[in-house]
Amino acid sequence: MRSFSRLLLVFAIGLAIAVAMLFTNANAEPVAVDLLLGRLEFPLWALLFGAFLLGALGACIGLLPPLARRTLRARHYRRAVRELESEVHQLRNLPLEGADAVPGVSERGA
Repeated sequence: MRSFSRLLLVFAIGLAIAVAMLFTNANAEPVAVDLLLGRLEFPLWALLFGAFLLGALGACIGLLPPLARRTLRARHYRRAVRELESEVHQLRNLPLEGADAVPGVSERGA
């Protein structure tokens, strides 16, 4: 099973490389980009890849605040659970009042 998954991974990587090569060959025309300081020419595939990377970077930056909030909230809850577990442990170790009483029989009902 492990060899099949490795073979599948190698096939997927090879397929991705082949698609990337076809994409770069099909979009190799130079495109002029007017910037504030001048004009530059890049291949179309490089501009598309750069736009993809900028979008991915923007999405990651946009997801950082909610991820940080969730991490801090989880840390707070883990601390609260630890404190409550220690309290339960302390309560379990307390001696019972009237430890010489018969188990299962309450003192009021007897």
